[in-house]
Amino acid sequence: GLGLDRVGVELKPGGYIPVDRVSRTPAAGVYAAGDCTGLLPLASVAAMQGRIAMYHALGEGVSPIRLRTVASATFTRPEIAAVGIPQSAIDDGSVPARTLNLPLSTNARAKMSLLRHGFVKIFCRPATGVVIGG
Repeated sequence: GLGLDRVGVELKPGGYIPVDRVSRTPAAGVYAAGDCTGLLPLASVAAMQGRIAMYHALGEGVSPIRLRTVASATFTRPEIAAVGIPQSAIDDGSVPARTLNLPLSTNARAKMSLLRHGFVKIFCRPATGVVIGG
């Protein structure tokens, strides 16, 4: 193993390294990021945790990780991604939102990649149009 137990880090069930919202472990000066933390097994989360840990270790002021703002992606062709308020919260009426569906063919990257099938779905506040998910 990594010898984390020798510096005071006991693994959580499943073998995960415990971290706080700025990626600190219980051991002073020891940070962890990515899948080993058991937070969310997403590349975007690992990258966010890593950036937060690095800046925090260097003494910079950082905002703790906010999982509600994390994007998830599945690397298919075309990709599947989601961020923000989930579809289920809109469907059950707990979040009022306007839903916009656009054909993927309106996206410049899709045009360059010759993707003809798919869509982009955006959720926004009914009164202001502020994007809250998609």
